Amino acid sequence: MALRVRAMRDGEECERLILLKPHEQEIVRTRISHIAKPKEIVLCEFSLEEMPERLNVKDAEEIFRNQYWIEDEITVKSLAQNLHMVMLFTERDCLAATGEEKGPAGEWMTFRILWDYGLFKGYQVKVEGTEGNIFADFKARGEHLVEVKNIDPRWVSDEDWLSKLKGQLVKYEGIVRAKNAEDVLLFFCNPLGQEELASLNDKLSKWFDDLSWLKVCNGKEEFIRNLIGS
Repeated sequence: MALRVRAMRDGEECERLILLKPHEQEIVRTRISHIAKPKEIVLCEFSLEEMPERLNVKDAEEIFRNQYWIEDEITVKSLAQNLHMVMLFTERDCLAATGEEKGPAGEWMTFRILWDYGLFKGYQVKVEGTEGNIFADFKARGEHLVEVKNIDPRWVSDEDWLSKLKGQLVKYEGIVRAKNAEDVLLFFCNPLGQEELASLNDKLSKWFDDLSWLKVCNGKEEFIRNLIGS
């Protein structure tokens, strides 16, 4: 379900679509600043709507502008274009996603975490380093770069996947070495099992002499702990 708000003041009006988080959302906020200033009274009509299977790009753009208050239009359009098909997913849906939805679902889950903690700073940010540049999935406040992996844990034993990951991390290490980021958070939305995690850590130790710049976040709770420092 989503909440549609129609706000009216002095002959002007606007409509806003607000995504609701079941069982956990007590306050909803949206932007109507072009028809009313702070503390001015507006008349509002509210209606709950059952949403289609996917949001269209236009509605997704409006949500990022007016519910999540993203001001940079390039970021708004990039988020909407890449994530509109999964923005009605719950967290469980994101972890169960398959096919072309799997990557965007992981990014949508990551965006929501960063936003909930007031840490979102950028999406698909181009960052340069000593080993070339890379488009980081997210930039978080505190100069963290986030690389999101929403994968089947069995992929950790796939040599092609590992080779691609190594190439990404070499560039990320160069970015931290160039002091263009504080560190890199490698976020596995679907937590790896103990064997997969041990195997990955073994690979990382062989690839890099120093891993102080990299934090492997095995699941949501570990990701949040690394973000907020506790």
